[in-house]
Amino acid sequence: MSAFPTTRWTLILAASESPEAKAQAWRHLLSTYWTSLYALFRARGLDGAAAADAVQGLCLELLERKVIDHLNPERGRLRGFLKVAAENFLIRQHEKSTAAKRGGATKAIELDLVLGERLADPALTPDLAFERAWAVSVFERAMKALEHDWQSRTGDFELIRRFFSPSEEPPAYRDAAEQYGVSIPQLKSLLHRARLRFRELVEAEVLQTVGEGAELENEVNSLLDSLSR
Repeated sequence: MSAFPTTRWTLILAASESPEAKAQAWRHLLSTYWTSLYALFRARGLDGAAAADAVQGLCLELLERKVIDHLNPERGRLRGFLKVAAENFLIRQHEKSTAAKRGGATKAIELDLVLGERLADPALTPDLAFERAWAVSVFERAMKALEHDWQSRTGDFELIRRFFSPSEEPPAYRDAAEQYGVSIPQLKSLLHRARLRFRELVEAEVLQTVGEGAELENEVNSLLDSLSR
């Protein structure tokens, strides 16, 4: 496995880190993965406004309670922790006004509700809605990183995008090779390198929330499984 820089997860768990650095890393993770919480709340029957308010309330609660001091990778994935925290939050907030509870306009993190609605699917079970939104957000960030990485070297990502798009069938190798002026072996080699790099970027993203080794492999496989259901 490739070496990765220090991740937000390791920053959070490192005893040597200052409370301020740990809090900043925790806020970053919540800002990154809030769409999964939003998807779960929508699947539980909350409308968009109520789901957004619930996300803010839960994130604020997690930040104020300093739960980062008690997180341990040996106790399970961060993804699992947040899902349980969301379900417990709903139980505690039953028949209560979340906005009133947390002081109205208080915001823990910034939300893009257009993005949240795109990733949410109220027709799914809450568990699957949460898992799928998490997986999509991971792979989309990895794809953006791949595009940035690729364009910095070649300047043309459109060929790669056509073969990586989940919403359309990829072109035939012969047609794509002719259109972009490369041989079929060159095209296959190009796509192979892109897939390897994409896998690295997915792992780098996943390492923000899990430990290395088997934990990393299991998490990637779990995300892939959620997208196939």
